[in-house]
Amino acid sequence: MWRDFFIKNNSVIYILGFIFIIQLGMTINLKALADEFPHYWQIKEYAYIPEGSVIINKAITTPTHIHNLIGKVVHLGSKLEIGKALTKAGIFEKTDAFDLFLSRGVVTTLIFLTLLYLSYIARSNKLNTNYILLALVTIPITLPYIPLIYTDILAVSLIALSFVTGYTGKYFQSAISISLAVLIRQPSIVWILPILFLISRDAQGLKEKFKVSIYHLLVCISFIVFFILNKGVALGDRTSHEISLNLSNIWFFSFVFFVTTIGYFYPALKKAYALVLKLNTKKYIAHLIGTMCTLGIFLLYFYTYEIHHQYNTRSYGWFLRNRLLDISTNILWAKTLFGIFSVCGLIMFLAQAFSAKHKVSEYIFKVTALVSISAMPLIEQRYYIPIFIISGFYLSISEKGFKLHTPALVQTMFNIIIGVCFFYGITHIKFFL
Repeated sequence: MWRDFFIKNNSVIYILGFIFIIQLGMTINLKALADEFPHYWQIKEYAYIPEGSVIINKAITTPTHIHNLIGKVVHLGSKLEIGKALTKAGIFEKTDAFDLFLSRGVVTTLIFLTLLYLSYIARSNKLNTNYILLALVTIPITLPYIPLIYTDILAVSLIALSFVTGYTGKYFQSAISISLAVLIRQPSIVWILPILFLISRDAQGLKEKFKVSIYHLLVCISFIVFFILNKGVALGDRTSHEISLNLSNIWFFSFVFFVTTIGYFYPALKKAYALVLKLNTKKYIAHLIGTMCTLGIFLLYFYTYEIHHQYNTRSYGWFLRNRLLDISTNILWAKTLFGIFSVCGLIMFLAQAFSAKHKVSEYIFKVTALVSISAMPLIEQRYYIPIFIISGFYLSISEKGFKLHTPALVQTMFNIIIGVCFFYGITHIKFFL
């Protein structure tokens, strides 16, 4: 019964909304953190500076449409003097604290409304998307960002909506959703490739495939024009966000994937082993091939896992990921142990296919995921969030679904505890991810 309530019952979206409210409440009087500084600065520009005199912060790499929208809400709140009233009541330390809280509230509300519409579309088409929703609170790297002025969760919610609407035949809505995601975070464009394979899965002939893909192809063309005119993807802080090959991001992702999903997907490791055994009737040869391949991947890891980006150095030790990077790249035993987890995580990620019916689209997604993160010079766990959420989508449309066996239950509890600890540490200014 309890499994049906948390997995099959549609009330998961409302449970999620309740969690969002608690998280948002914990940010009252919390100062801007990390990348919130430039985002909040830009919001205040739109809120309080005359339209023709607004300056765009050079540290912001994305379009500022969302900042403009939030700025208008903050401006309205200022006109109504809500912040002054709540400050006098002692709820906020100063009106600026209310403006920051309101900005976070707008982002969190937009995320919830997007997920609410996603849930409605799914319910209308008898599709269970609670795996997507649960991933937001059961993956430790997603939970802490929900109530902050970070655009990642909003963008990934729109990406998930694009997958769901595309899968259910609403191609125009799917294209609009992915377009909005790209406007919020340009790298979201990469996920249009698996979406194209997904929506054209049943189309017969080139003409039919083109017909169902036309809207998404227009999005691709528009982005190519933007890329040429802009001479790159990022708008600001370009020197720190240039596209380059960085295999270290794959190894760091594989480690995160292994630690946060081993309880769910450990059968994938067995599957990978079984596939190797099928290569030859002689077991010892199959074992040898599997061992050599695994060793080859490990050696590739060992000689390519290193820090290149300035934002990943010790000088930015407030970030937990940088502390882990420092230990796992400079201490031999730590690098070896980290490598074992990473290699297992990579094999597990590639070997797991949720649905035989949509296997092509799913593996296109996996290849796209690895290529996209390897092109990022900065090792940053936020880049991995879409991968976890889209994996939740493919789990939603699989024939078998998800079995909540004991290892999976232990993994879920472990993830929630770690996520809560992360959020506590962030909101109490002890560290950042």
